[in-house]
Amino acid sequence: ILLVLERAYDAHNHLAVLRTAESLGIQHVWIVDPVEMLRGRGAGTLKDRGLGGIEDTGRIGVDSSSALVRRIARQNGDWLSIRHFSSPNECINALRADGRQIWVAELGQDAEPLGATATRPLPDRMALVIGREADGVSADVLKAADRRIYLPLRGLSESLNVSVAAAMLLQQLFWLYPSAIGAMADEERCALRKDWYLKLAKTPSQRQEYLKWVDNPPMPFSDLRRPEEHRIDWVNPRVKKRIQAKEDQLVREA
Repeated sequence: ILLVLERAYDAHNHLAVLRTAESLGIQHVWIVDPVEMLRGRGAGTLKDRGLGGIEDTGRIGVDSSSALVRRIARQNGDWLSIRHFSSPNECINALRADGRQIWVAELGQDAEPLGATATRPLPDRMALVIGREADGVSADVLKAADRRIYLPLRGLSESLNVSVAAAMLLQQLFWLYPSAIGAMADEERCALRKDWYLKLAKTPSQRQEYLKWVDNPPMPFSDLRRPEEHRIDWVNPRVKKRIQAKEDQLVREA
């Protein structure tokens, strides 16, 4: 499964989707860069502000030292294979060239509930497209869609935050199609291991050691949760101090 984020213009959403995608095991994320003004305040496009998407190197296209970026994305962009495009049609053409079926998340009456797709096999190569916050995917993407899907909601809200929608759609797809979890060609998996091992290595000796594992890697953990003895909660000291002061105040006032 490849995830496409089309012209999301809120930087928090943009980065939160990356964190969600990496956490759920999505390797490929393609971005159609936004052209709207940042939050509509006349401050220039996201790219003008240094928040305009992703570089082809796979790293977030912003200052990596930015506290906002590191806090939201939690370095997950370092482990994703990311491309960005200047227009929907450029992305659509690349998806077709890559042999992808295009599934589009949208709320039109022609869309079918995602659960209904379980009666049909998942394409070997497919892309899930999620649109921008205000009005969803573009007309060009809708026209190119092989399937239109939506998540049925039961409250009064018509739609979800784009990062929440991305998480729920991807999780639902993996529940419906567990064979898609970790699906990847052996050649790509090997290339990623080499890239990741070099990123993880801190010293020349570690690089030499890690590269020995490229063709014969250690078995992955079946459970990625940390053992209890290694679960250390971390809270920013200033935030922790404010919380403690408020809790102490409540105790005094009780």
